[in-house]
Amino acid sequence: MSSDISGGGEQYLYRLYSHLVKDGRVTVDLVGSLPQWPKVVGAVRPVGRSPKLTRRRGLIFQIFSLVAPMINSYKIAKRKSYDVIHVQYFKEKLTLPFFLRGLPILWTEHGPLPENFPPGGLRLLARQSRYCSVVAVSKGVSESLLSQGISSRVIPNPMPSIDVGGVQVERRPPAATSLLFAGRLHRSKRIELLIEAARLKPEIQVLIAGDGPDRGYYESISPENVQFLGLVTPVLPVVASCSAVVITSGREAREGSPMIMLEARRLGVPVLIAEDCHAASEARELLCTTFYPTGEGLAKVISDAASLVSQKLPEASLRLRSEKVWADAHYSLIREICRDGSRS
Repeated sequence: MSSDISGGGEQYLYRLYSHLVKDGRVTVDLVGSLPQWPKVVGAVRPVGRSPKLTRRRGLIFQIFSLVAPMINSYKIAKRKSYDVIHVQYFKEKLTLPFFLRGLPILWTEHGPLPENFPPGGLRLLARQSRYCSVVAVSKGVSESLLSQGISSRVIPNPMPSIDVGGVQVERRPPAATSLLFAGRLHRSKRIELLIEAARLKPEIQVLIAGDGPDRGYYESISPENVQFLGLVTPVLPVVASCSAVVITSGREAREGSPMIMLEARRLGVPVLIAEDCHAASEARELLCTTFYPTGEGLAKVISDAASLVSQKLPEASLRLRSEKVWADAHYSLIREICRDGSRS
């Protein structure tokens, strides 16, 4: 089940089921919609549009907007008698598991639990999880779930492909130091840490790729050695030609396993990540460098030449994080759920 919005969660579904359908191991229906979902992967069964839950809109209005799509999802699931139902959004997790109890449900959690959930929301989520097998995409996400009494099985996100249009992207280190931030320009990402480091290190070039509601603010406080690229698609060639990728996100950003981190490490590009980011433990396993979350802390790490030395991951590590291993782990869990309905 998915939403109308294309993003990381939807790409996760597409990548996973493309593998499993191609191998002939499963057949899939997409209940909902996905802009780039191809019919060769599975049939689409629309249920009506419903937005993702957010604290930025009135909760009562959002609940009413969910009623029809969730009822339609429930009816389709009961009528089709699927072997496994796969959910990954709060709007589904907060409603469907109880009503579909008795049907095997696979629940994927892409990020740490939000700290600004409505009162009672996390308790309801924990109760709903009892009817599901829960998968976390990283150890940081699993630890966040466990803090609310939700047990999960960690299946790390795979290393992504590094080709563009069928041509593999190669690492091309720049002559002068250049740092890249790529992502949504929002206050929760704490991009001001990188901007402050740029002010303290005027000899480096900082590239900021992406767009978002706070772009104007960040442009207004940036020194001359910070360049805003806007939305860059594909971003891999830019990643391949920078000295390092910087991830400034803290707890509020709820980073589970940032795709930009995986893309950079797949290319052998160094990654500098804030030590209070939820993804920091996984980042260390991928040989990333952590920094104390201030502009001065980041500038100190940048000054350490060793943190900017290209370092490829061992082939054994890449094999363990391949899409095949990732898809096989999901298929093993799906078979386990089908066999005995067990939960993680």
